[in-house]
Amino acid sequence: AETVVDIPSSAKLSCEVFAWLSEQLREPDAAGSASICIHVEEHNGKAMSFCEEFQRPGIVAFNLPLELLDGVLRLEATLRRQEEILHSDTVHIQQWLKLSREVPAWGETANPFVEWWDAHRDGLEASKFAHYFDVYHRHLRHLRGRPVHLLEIGVANGGSLGMWKSYFGPNLTLTGVECCPYPGMKESLEDSQTTIVIGNQEDADFLRHLVESVPPLDVVIDDGGHVGRMQLASFKWLWKHLAPGGVYIVEDVFHAYMDHKSEEQAHFFRGQELWMERLKTLVDEMQTGQTADVDFEGIVGSIQSISVHRNICVLEKFSAGQGTRPFASDW
Repeated sequence: AETVVDIPSSAKLSCEVFAWLSEQLREPDAAGSASICIHVEEHNGKAMSFCEEFQRPGIVAFNLPLELLDGVLRLEATLRRQEEILHSDTVHIQQWLKLSREVPAWGETANPFVEWWDAHRDGLEASKFAHYFDVYHRHLRHLRGRPVHLLEIGVANGGSLGMWKSYFGPNLTLTGVECCPYPGMKESLEDSQTTIVIGNQEDADFLRHLVESVPPLDVVIDDGGHVGRMQLASFKWLWKHLAPGGVYIVEDVFHAYMDHKSEEQAHFFRGQELWMERLKTLVDEMQTGQTADVDFEGIVGSIQSISVHRNICVLEKFSAGQGTRPFASDW
């Protein structure tokens, strides 16, 4: 039977293979030198291979960049001489988020997002930083069991749609926004709970039509272009359409701090800092209730909290009838 090994999903695994060469194989006139080969393969066929010549009994070590692969991996070690396979051994490796996750002091050991992610990891076409799941659960758990309208910008292959449905249940209504659809995307992702809308998250005309055509939003997840100018453009329109008590999450804000070397990257990520710079000012404005930015009139007074975690930030809106107490400027 093949061996199954559980490892943390973020592990940088070193593989050590012990092999013994017989005297015959080590003789100078043997037909070619022997080699140890390691072949690592994902469920979908993505693979990596490493080979080294082997001259004497002992250990050959390979550093396997398994963080570049995902799901259930098949690792096969083969001792071969030219095309002849002398011996092989196989192990299956299951990467588990629950083994690598760092639970924050305010987090819960049992997290429905983590449980879902691990259960669906094999074949899941999505990627998330491990700590996002604790941020999600902290800011969204009070909405579970209620009718929720969630809008996600950047659905790509739809990998996270099932996660939201599992977490919020049958009362969830999902609207997905995607700028770059693939053939058959709407047909493959839409169902009784899910609608896919094609458009650019920084296009004012598209955003205007979007808020006019969908019910008020309870949750917004911006996992789209990850560029500050795009995140800011979406926020200006969607926050006003966020229902009282709603939650607005912007992911992967680390792009605001990256130095993009190539001309192509620099062009795409132009304005990359705009969202985070505006967010810093917004912290001041939510305390005073005042802004010189016409686009943010009516926004600053409705912000109950701003939480900035590594790579991700969360803004929460006052519930109906709240937020009427004096600002700092009123004292």
